[in-house]
Formats: sequence, structure tokens, C-alpha cells
Amino acid sequence: MTGAYNEFQSIKLGVCDCYWVPPGSNSEVFLGLTKGGVELNYTPEWYEITVDQFGNTLTDAALVGETISVKIPLAETDMNKLKMFCHTGTWDEETKKLTFGRFPGMRLETVAGKLRLHPIANGMDRSEDVTIYKAVNRAPLVLNYKIDGERIYETEFFGMIKRSNGPGKFLFEIGDSTTEVEITLPTDLEAQVQAQNGDFEVSPKTISNLVTTEGANHTVQFYVSCYFNYIAYDITSEVTYTLIGNSNLKNSYDYKVNLVTISPKGLVTAVSSTAIAGGTFGSGDTPIVDGSAITDAIQISWAGKTHVIPVTVVYHPA
Repeated sequence: MTGAYNEFQSIKLGVCDCYWVPPGSNSEVFLGLTKGGVELNYTPEWYEITVDQFGNTLTDAALVGETISVKIPLAETDMNKLKMFCHTGTWDEETKKLTFGRFPGMRLETVAGKLRLHPIANGMDRSEDVTIYKAVNRAPLVLNYKIDGERIYETEFFGMIKRSNGPGKFLFEIGDSTTEVEITLPTDLEAQVQAQNGDFEVSPKTISNLVTTEGANHTVQFYVSCYFNYIAYDITSEVTYTLIGNSNLKNSYDYKVNLVTISPKGLVTAVSSTAIAGGTFGSGDTPIVDGSAITDAIQISWAGKTHVIPVTVVYHPA
């Protein structure tokens, strides 16, 4: 009888819990109860290769595309769920309304988030979790109002390419999503990118929300990335940052003052308001008053390319 207890352990039963990470967030949102079962479909698309000499008999097949979709019938149809997954809707915080009707051209990539399915029967074991790296809901909004049935929000999520993961890992994974492989920078990455006349991307592309106050220096973090061989590398700490003093700002001692400082890791910090108190800026020695907007710039250089990022700081005294 040894091992008889585990003879059918590989037969799986039970429902799954669904978790969503909104775009720009690192926190998972539990999607709540479902009704009718969650269904996942992964379909590779093949181009069948034939030749005249063998007629219609298949000689080979080439992969030309892949589709991953998940149908999730949400039983808890509160406004938060509609706000998250009615991607074409617009939420008005003042009136607490979700409105629809926009011009064509909206891109779904801007609202794509991470979707994770976890079999409840597995407890804390994540080895059979399914994680779609970039998912969007494309199902029509259908809300049934019936006396003998729950109101179900039928969603269908489709996976999109996450280019930064690299070949073989564009769409989704099965396994523990907490054991991610760290992407390391090749030692000659800058030289290779420069040899191919490549470029890099900077976010944000402009800084306009820094405020200089006493004791509360505001900060903004740059993120700099480079795509090379289908992989996105974080080069935030690899690039060179240079302050460009466009404001000609001087303090009361007639010394030039930078509006911001920037660390080698791309953290931009507004200076203290006392550092520029009583100062002037611009042509004609315009005095600094509460609410003055002063502009500098930061130059970012790497692999023979440069990006100049405008930086506007609003002055507020203590």
C-alpha cells in the first residue's frame, strides 16, 4: 500500500483567486469572489509550411503569434471594479461618476497591469500560479439585473507583449512569481549601444512639480532605460547627470544658487527655500517672491547621446 495515498494527487480540482497589480503600482489587489469559474486559454498560432512536391502534407510549421486570455466572472461588482477594468471609462472624482465616450485612438498599453491566478487548494504554495505580465480587459460591459441571479461583471483579459522581459518570456509564466531572475547589465552595454547608434529613454521627460520650501525638500526620481536585443536595461545609475543653470539665480550674497541637486542615481531634490531667500533671477534682477516659477535644466548623457530635461521649481518661503 506504500504510496497509494498519492496515486491521484496530480488530478487538480478547485477554484482560483485572482490578483491584479494596477499600472504604476507594486501592490496587488484581490479581485474578490467569482461566479462560474475562471477560464484561461493559451493558443499558439502556427503558419503551416508546405511545398509543391509533397502537396498539402505538412513539412514544418513556424510560430507566428501567441494569444493568452483569461475570463474572470467577477461576482463583487462594486464601482472600484468598474473603475479598474472599464479601461475606456473616465472617473470624475468630484461627481463620483464613471463616464464613457471618448475620441478614437486610445492605446491599451497605458492601462495594462499584472494579473495573477492562484489555485486556492495550493494554500501558500505558488508553484502553480499563472502570472500574465501585461494584461488588459477587452470584454464588453454587460451587467445583468435579474431577480433570480447574481449581477456578474464578465471580464476577459488578454496578454500583451512585455518587451523588457526578453525572448521566451514576453507573455506569461507558470510558477512562483516572487522568484524573478534579476537582469544584469552586460559589461560592454554602453559600447554596444553606441556602436549601433542606439538611444535611451528618460522618465519623466520634464519636471514641473518641484516646490522649494524650508524643511520639506521635494524630490523626483529619474528612471532611465535602454532597449538592447529585446531586453530593457535599467541604466539610471549608469548615465551622467549634469545641471544646466539657466535661471542665473543669485542669493542675497550675490552667489549663484542651483534650484536643485541631483544624485548619481538620478534623484532630483529641490534646494531649501532659505538658500535662495532674498535672491533674484532672470533678466533685470527680478526679485524672488512667493510663487515664483524658476526654470533650470538637467542634461543626461550616455552612449554618445544626450537628453536635456527642463526642470521648473516653484519658490515658497518658510
